[in-house]
Amino acid sequence: MSTALSESVNNSKRHLTIPAYRRIEDDLRSRIAEGQWLQGAVLPSRRELATEYGVDLNTLQRAISALVDDGTLQASPRRGTIVARGAKASSPDILPNNITSPLMPGSAAPVSPIATHFMVGIAAGTALHLAPEDKDAIWRRATISALENALARSGSASRLYNWYHYGGAIPALTAAQSARVDAQVIVALFEDWSVVTEAISAIDHLAHPVVVITSEPLDRPVPHVYYEQRSAGYLAAQHLLHCGYRQLLFLAPFTARWVEERLDGARLAVEQANLPDAVLRVYSGAHQSPRPDVDQRAAGYACSAQTLDEGLLTSSGVIAINDNTALGVIDMAESRSLQPGTDFGLLGFDDIPEASERGLTSVRPPLEAMGEEAARMLIRALQGDAVNMQACLHSTVVRRASTWPR
Repeated sequence: MSTALSESVNNSKRHLTIPAYRRIEDDLRSRIAEGQWLQGAVLPSRRELATEYGVDLNTLQRAISALVDDGTLQASPRRGTIVARGAKASSPDILPNNITSPLMPGSAAPVSPIATHFMVGIAAGTALHLAPEDKDAIWRRATISALENALARSGSASRLYNWYHYGGAIPALTAAQSARVDAQVIVALFEDWSVVTEAISAIDHLAHPVVVITSEPLDRPVPHVYYEQRSAGYLAAQHLLHCGYRQLLFLAPFTARWVEERLDGARLAVEQANLPDAVLRVYSGAHQSPRPDVDQRAAGYACSAQTLDEGLLTSSGVIAINDNTALGVIDMAESRSLQPGTDFGLLGFDDIPEASERGLTSVRPPLEAMGEEAARMLIRALQGDAVNMQACLHSTVVRRASTWPR
């Protein structure tokens, strides 16, 4: 037997004695070291890798787990498997063409630049110059900031086109297109739906990728990010039930679609906890969706005072439709020498700054995550990758003293 053939046979024998997951682990490590996936890149799905290597998911998982354990990879529930420690390019011109999105949401660490730098126009009605303390302006600012940071981490740049300055959404989008941006993001959070419709109507006339961020799902197939109101209501009721409250009170001095969706979610949480419908009582007011001329805090004060007088408030877990309404409940409680978190539980929505100051538990929209997700979708579209038409994100409960366990 020739020396070369003998060496080949020996190598084959050694190959057969090495477990499949070890061979996959070594191969993945080599591919990362060679720069096929750079630091911050997202690996193909586990199912795709298992098919590529011709093994089952359990075998592939053992290989991935070893790389996660030593810090080479990072497992993200929302993104998949990310290269946490890999090759870094010295110049964006030499990066390989198969890089997936390098964005790492929630991480302040720098990530590798993408192969091409892009200029992204952000069309939004921030109204920061009109009402900087306004909740909607605060929300838009948080989302826009996260979007800009994510784009910057990817190596791209952005410019804000505030449609309050341009006289409308369409003029702002047109101005961005005239400036020859590579793509646009429309931030239409908590806008009047007619404004959203106007902005969306211009998309067909744009010659570059567009991603839309809204507070409700769109009824047309455009790439967009939004968050779910029913799940927010579900989380609210579930949190209070977990805190030990066996009677819930939903305070709704206003009526609106988003209020009904949050109520539906709360009812579902009660149902799935195998509790009777009567566990959740609802106070319904006569007002339509909150308007600038309606004092939401005063409405929260008035309706909570009424439920207290009727014996419904004390010892209940109270779900206020938003933080402003909940702050009115706190004002009322203090006037009656009651303490949220002790005499009753209280939770709101939106996580406005004063919620933290007053110890109010609040269901916070995924503001920053929406900006980061929009950036990820846009970069993938610019790189020619397939992009999902919808990305539905979910809120989180920011727990504070007003829902201390019973």
